[in-house]
This record gives sequence, C-alpha cells and structure tokens, in this order.
Amino acid sequence: MYIGSLYTSKKVSSPAELLQNPDDKLIRMNFLHSKVEKEKITETFAEGFANNSPDVAASADANAFLSFFKSDFVKGDTVDMVLGADRTVIARHNGNVLGTVKSAKLPNAILLIYVGQKPADEDLKQGMLGVR
Repeated sequence: MYIGSLYTSKKVSSPAELLQNPDDKLIRMNFLHSKVEKEKITETFAEGFANNSPDVAASADANAFLSFFKSDFVKGDTVDMVLGADRTVIARHNGNVLGTVKSAKLPNAILLIYVGQKPADEDLKQGMLGVR
C-alpha cells in the first residue's frame, strides 16, 4: 500500500528511545498502489490508536487528526506527519497542509501506531527503528 519512513534527529532503536526523544520527528508515507481509499487509511489510524493508545482513541484530538484525510491517495502521493517538539502535529498531502492540531498525547499516539506493542505492521516497525 505504501512505504513508511521515520525521520528523527538522533538514531533510535527502541520505542522507548523514540518516545523519549524530545526533538521533531517526521513520518512519511509514500503510496505505491493506484488507489488507496481515505477510509482505509483513517480506519487503520483509528485501529492503531485503539490498539496502542486507547486513552487517545476517542479523543477530540484523534478525531481532529482523522478528519484531516478527506481524499483518496494514488500512486506517487506522499503524506507527511510532522510531530513537533512543541507537541504540534501537522499533516501534509503532497506538500499541502491538511491540518494542524496541538496535543499533549497525540504525537506519541501516532508514533505508537507504527512502533507500539500492536503496530500496524511488525516489519515496518523494525524498519523504522533500524533493528532488522
């Protein structure tokens, strides 16, 4: 569906190191399929929140984040999620800002979708943490 990448200012090899790193982080999704429906992405994010951050899953911040994704994705599209040191989340689709939300818990909840106890994809988790 997509290739996921994690960018940090310092090398991290565990979820704990990643969550404790106070610097900005970026998760990039490069889409590979001809069409990925927005519902598939938002359902996957919602499931990731429920599986790894249940206290955030039904929050207004999580709902605001999910509402950013209003269109389908096609091959070649890029989605960036900037997780700021100031706890601001900025979502971009092909460079265009989809939305911004400032939240104490949302940045880590997004990270845990990828590197939590129940990640969206175990291979992606290992790749993002560079522990393959």
